Amino acid sequence: MTNDKLPITPKEDFLITNSKLSSRRPPYQCAVLVCTNKRDQGRVSCAGESRPGEEICRELKEKVKSSGLAQKIRVIRSGCLDMCDEGPTVLVYPNGNVFTGVGLGDIETIIEFLRKQISRQNQ
Repeated sequence: MTNDKLPITPKEDFLITNSKLSSRRPPYQCAVLVCTNKRDQGRVSCAGESRPGEEICRELKEKVKSSGLAQKIRVIRSGCLDMCDEGPTVLVYPNGNVFTGVGLGDIETIIEFLRKQISRQNQ
């Protein structure tokens, strides 16, 4: 299949021809993936024993909403990001930053980082 609009610029909306598939920019500027993976048999994981992956995801979602950032940032539960030994892990797109060893006390630092990223994108 060919599409005369390729290569695609990051802000361009387009419809792929000859297909029901369409592509466009997401309604938010930043996606934050939080690993909430739990492994069996006591193996290390971001949301396993004594690891707060689930709580981090829940707290980040609440903080994004209460900070008025919900229209710009989407917090998403994720499966394994292959960094279990360093976890809990938070991955930020589109810039690709990875936070490892995240604890509940790091939520505000991550929110501030996200605010700065959004501000840079809007300049």
